[in-house]
Amino acid sequence: MHKSIRELNPDAILKVNIQGEEYYFTLEYERSQKVIRRYETLIKNYYQNPNVQAVLFICENEQIKKQVMKAEKRIVSQNEFKFFYTTLEELNSLIFINQNQEVLNM
Repeated sequence: MHKSIRELNPDAILKVNIQGEEYYFTLEYERSQKVIRRYETLIKNYYQNPNVQAVLFICENEQIKKQVMKAEKRIVSQNEFKFFYTTLEELNSLIFINQNQEVLNM
């Protein structure tokens, strides 16, 4: 496990093996809405860390999800998003979708 990933202080770190390749995903859970600057800082830190391939972001509700997605769009200039979002309600299906509408099924 990379120390730089632990320094991000995620809620969980997942080591995923996909077709023989190991990847590190982090899990973030946001229960209450924060100011957009807080999300921008969090997002910048994840994008600056090359050891995190994806961030699974669970939001308490759709409003938080939209705010975090807006912050990510303000930070990321390319279409290679590494944040995948879901809400607690959607979590039963374990489907995460990024802003390019790419789906990660678990």
